[in-house]
Amino acid sequence: MNTTTVSIIVPCYNAPQFLRRLLAELPRQTYPHDLIEVIIVDDASAQPVSHVVAEMSSLFFNFRRLHLVQHERNMGRAAARNSGILYSTGELLLFNDVDDFPDPDFIELVVARHLAKPRIAVRGNIRVLPEICVRSAFLRYRNSRFLGSRKYPQGKFKLNCRDLSPCFFATSGSSVMRSDLLAVGYFDERFTGYGGEDEEMGYRLFTSGVRIVFEENAHIWDGDDTTTLERTCERYRNYGRLGARLLFATHPDYLPYTSFRWHEPVDRQSDSLRIGLTKLLIRCVLRPAVAGMLQRFLKAIDHRRLPLDPPSVFYQYVLRTCYQQGVQERPAKVDSFPPRNSKSL
Repeated sequence: MNTTTVSIIVPCYNAPQFLRRLLAELPRQTYPHDLIEVIIVDDASAQPVSHVVAEMSSLFFNFRRLHLVQHERNMGRAAARNSGILYSTGELLLFNDVDDFPDPDFIELVVARHLAKPRIAVRGNIRVLPEICVRSAFLRYRNSRFLGSRKYPQGKFKLNCRDLSPCFFATSGSSVMRSDLLAVGYFDERFTGYGGEDEEMGYRLFTSGVRIVFEENAHIWDGDDTTTLERTCERYRNYGRLGARLLFATHPDYLPYTSFRWHEPVDRQSDSLRIGLTKLLIRCVLRPAVAGMLQRFLKAIDHRRLPLDPPSVFYQYVLRTCYQQGVQERPAKVDSFPPRNSKSL
């Protein structure tokens, strides 16, 4: 009889409406409720969420517990997840963004995958919620970039879903055994902005021997209807400027696992002539003025019903240009980063 206990860790910042929907959905899980605990981490939200947890708590009467952790100041996603881990007790840690919610059989399928093979991290099949996807061409593009959409016409996946790159350890719908995570340390709290902290954890798990696998049947739905191309552009710019810089400085050996390596500055000591020329060519092709015009065009047609959606390459060009701008906005002097805090060691 399976008795694996599960901790669902949910970082939350200024999203009471999404938290209410998530807490309404979680009691539908088919996995035994007395084996599930839910840890909500409020990262010093300006819009309080404690009343939402209080209002929804009666739905969790047969769960192990529903617990709210509140930060006194905003510390970022990595720190919020670490707080959730510290307050959790489950054998399996399942990370869930507040604007995403899983299908009823999600935990059951994920636990079964973990029990079938040790030392794995399981990535769920996250997709954009259909009712918001139909309203935005950009959200349809975003949906096409998720793993569940990356198939050939014959139905075969384009990636090895039994041994994914560490860049696919995205911390919504991903799970890992507590013992495997603690063996490599907590999330690196130096990542305070958007992006990088999940990849960094994925890389440490990967290099410790934990394989990252994809569970196609375990669906989790991205229901954030506030996601826009403009907002995503800003995230890409911030990631290029801060998150990626810290990630690559901490783990230079991670670069071959990400396509963003081609946007890094030319390293005359280690880059071959071919790699150096490719980087320069990409920088010449990605022009902010062109990306700006494309972005305005994509915004103008986003909610219009057209026979065909814009080509994916249009979105990729805009987003990659924003990332490249972030790289170019990095300080000329590469300062040493502060050491990880004690929880990360």
